[in-house]
Amino acid sequence: ANTYGYSPMAVDVSHFLPGEGIAGWAFEHGQPTVVDDVMTDRRHKAIDHPEVAAHQSMICVPLRVRNRVIGTLSLDSLETTGAFQTEDLGLLSTFADQAAIAIDNARQMQGLEQMGLAAEAMSRVLPPHQTLQQIVDSAAQVLQADSAAIWPYDEVRDEFIPEELVTIGIPPEELEQFREEDPQPARTAATVMEQGHVAVSNTLSSEKSFLGDPTGEFLHRIGVRSLQGIVLRLGDEESLGILYAYYKRARAFSHDDDAVLRTFANHAALSLKNARLLAQMQRTREAAGVIAGVTVQEDLNKTLRTIAQHAQQVLGSDAVTLYAYDEAAGQFVGWAAEILEARDPESVRPAGKLLPTSVVWNILGLANPPYYRLAQNEAIGDDLLGGYFIQAEGIQAVIGIQLRVGDRRVGVMFVNFRSAHRFSAGELATIQLFADQAAVAIRNAQLYGEASRLFAQTQ
Repeated sequence: ANTYGYSPMAVDVSHFLPGEGIAGWAFEHGQPTVVDDVMTDRRHKAIDHPEVAAHQSMICVPLRVRNRVIGTLSLDSLETTGAFQTEDLGLLSTFADQAAIAIDNARQMQGLEQMGLAAEAMSRVLPPHQTLQQIVDSAAQVLQADSAAIWPYDEVRDEFIPEELVTIGIPPEELEQFREEDPQPARTAATVMEQGHVAVSNTLSSEKSFLGDPTGEFLHRIGVRSLQGIVLRLGDEESLGILYAYYKRARAFSHDDDAVLRTFANHAALSLKNARLLAQMQRTREAAGVIAGVTVQEDLNKTLRTIAQHAQQVLGSDAVTLYAYDEAAGQFVGWAAEILEARDPESVRPAGKLLPTSVVWNILGLANPPYYRLAQNEAIGDDLLGGYFIQAEGIQAVIGIQLRVGDRRVGVMFVNFRSAHRFSAGELATIQLFADQAAVAIRNAQLYGEASRLFAQTQ
């Protein structure tokens, strides 16, 4: 709100939601009004501040641009009733039309400048945590929010990541409590994830029951009266998190506000996606270096365990199982598994006990490129991949991939997820890269073993 004749403190309490007070009525209905006696008008809403004296009469017109109401313009008389006439509406409306155009142009120029600066800042490829901080800092500026927060989300595990929560404008002691109260089903975060975007004009409204008591209490403690929340997502790709913008005043959110939020969220999602991809590439390179270093100095089974551990960490899966195959002998000769919170200690069948009809032999038998098979949901129903391990460990999505060095098959690797998982093209490329590294590691270990045996025979 902007006024003449009032201090900033008085202005701060002079805010109305659409439909509140006479100005709110003019905004909501898009109609001008002349009020001879404010105190007797049923639409009147008193402002509790010593500087804001009771109005006696008032004239109010909507600020309209391209058939959109962006505000109101009011003149008030503190001394007499009936100070304004219906004839005054024409002059005030003419002035309001010009003011509305100027306000809208100024908003657009400011919005474009802020969005441009934010997009430039977020275009820098930084580590994920720094990227998250840059996003919330920019969000507070572009969205003109008093505070902002990002709940990062792991779609693979279908859970938020409290330790990566980043905020601006929220006291540290409140942040720690906020972090401990993970997003729960049927609450704010779940509603945003389901709807893609929510706007709450008044957090005290009983209509917003999805806020829940813990969230409502948190918002009350930090003085939030309105908020916007939006999922960070690129098109139909996976969800990366939720961005919240918090405001200390109750306020209505217009179509323009919604458009700005969505544009900003697209920039933010792209920035966060790039940061995560960079981090994943770095982890892959580090893991590949570790794997390459163990193949010439450790036995095969230890090499397989190292590969499985790093594959699970890099790919963020729930389980990785790995089998080494000796093509000359026509049998599997080693195995390893890395499972988060294993549900059945005997879910993985050792290499020497694999049945000819097992999933492992099925993947080894793939005769044509790309030499892998995947199921993105309900893996138990896949005729090639469904097996005891899938059922025992509650696996929903899996990719089974041959490990090859040239034309030689050297093993099979499975990457498993307990929730439905969409394997993107980028992720498949990463898995294939990791599989190639693992294949070379296994083959090197096999060659090292063969060389060692030959050397021992000559002594």
